[in-house]
Amino acid sequence: MTDPACFALSNGAPRRIRKLTAVDRRAIDGDRAWFASNPARTARLRNPIAGEAEAMARATGRELPAHRHGCPLRILVVVVGDGLRWRLPLWTVFDHSAPEALCVSMAMLIQTSNRADGGFGVGDLGEFLGIDKPTVH
Repeated sequence: MTDPACFALSNGAPRRIRKLTAVDRRAIDGDRAWFASNPARTARLRNPIAGEAEAMARATGRELPAHRHGCPLRILVVVVGDGLRWRLPLWTVFDHSAPEALCVSMAMLIQTSNRADGGFGVGDLGEFLGIDKPTVH
């Protein structure tokens, strides 16, 4: 059996299909186990595993620094189908304790964003959620 392909999609980057790396496998296995232990969840926010940001950067041709605008790099993982998950790098003050609704809202906002860099701010999230002045604690 051949290895499954990994789709590397990123705003502003060419669409590519590539073979899974050992880092991809570790991330995928960790996410699979987490969602199996948390079956009510459809999205999570986590820190990147060792080498994951570098692998994503090579796949997308985008630089993924550890911090941007004072926020650490996180990985947003969203269940998109039976056994299928979308891993998306983003920089945010939120961490692994982010609630389901926030994770899903961030994914929806990123998916519908027209910004070339795929980024968004607290004001964008507040507008998307219908909150006049969102605060970050």
